[in-house]
Amino acid sequence: IRMHEFWMGKQPECFLPQVNDQQITDMIPQMLLHCWGITKASLNPDNNKRIDAIIEDLANNIKPIADELSVHSTIIHGDLRMENLLFRGPKLDVIVDWQLLAMGSPMVDVAYFLVQSGGKEEREQVEARVFALYSQKFAHTGLNQARLEFEYRLATKYSLIIPIMAAAEDMHAFEVPRKIITSAF
Repeated sequence: IRMHEFWMGKQPECFLPQVNDQQITDMIPQMLLHCWGITKASLNPDNNKRIDAIIEDLANNIKPIADELSVHSTIIHGDLRMENLLFRGPKLDVIVDWQLLAMGSPMVDVAYFLVQSGGKEEREQVEARVFALYSQKFAHTGLNQARLEFEYRLATKYSLIIPIMAAAEDMHAFEVPRKIITSAF
């Protein structure tokens, strides 16, 4: 939250893509649908029709989703998950793996972290606290609790892109992405 707070509304001196960058939103639908076609055979076929509809909706609406996730823009890590956090004792020491650094809603990092870090029950236990903390820190920017929840719902869907593409690329290590994808749904 400190990184998000520091960079909210600021533009870094180096180029960072926005989540709604046209080049990004143009290539995601085809890549996403292709990767989903590869990975869905390894999931529970009973859920595939429901998940197909969610993936198709994401692919068809990536530009408006990404536009909404660019309204309140800050630096985002883009791949924020437990594997990229290094701790010294109970204290966070270092965040690694910055190659997906971009500009977008802080809820992209929050949703990605929560989707990657546990199941629905775990997410529901912390969401209210996260929204309260972020709305307190960003009230002056128009990021009130209702807007945060809206961006979070969009970011939760948006956060499926990377695990689906990763699962399609590395079928040998499919168990982790499969758990992430099924947990998100």
